[in-house]
Amino acid sequence: MVTSAQAASLTERERDIISAAAIYTSLSFSKNNRLERRKNLPLSEEQYQRLDRLLPPRFQACMEGGFAIAFGNDEQARTIRLLMQSVVSREVKEPENAETVLPGFIKTNKWCTSRIPLWTSAILN
Repeated sequence: MVTSAQAASLTERERDIISAAAIYTSLSFSKNNRLERRKNLPLSEEQYQRLDRLLPPRFQACMEGGFAIAFGNDEQARTIRLLMQSVVSREVKEPENAETVLPGFIKTNKWCTSRIPLWTSAILN
């Protein structure tokens, strides 16, 4: 979690990347997705609650890192943020250049999603 003092020292690009990763993480770990994940995991309630608490921050950090690599300039970072915002809010229009960031988004998401079993094992063991 970024404090307000830390946020003040971030560049616009870094704030856009963090915001985009946070929005996508909230979508990936929505209530419905969490319920579905819970059904598919034979865990005690205590184990699941631990996993549910610790997995999203790892995923978001991974997404932030991937976005930082994939989107090297301010415009790309702003585009991925606006794209993520347009998914959750009708008030934000999808950016016209959204397709330019899709390959970086797909690659980052694929990598971070592939890490979930490893993180799950590490959290539970």
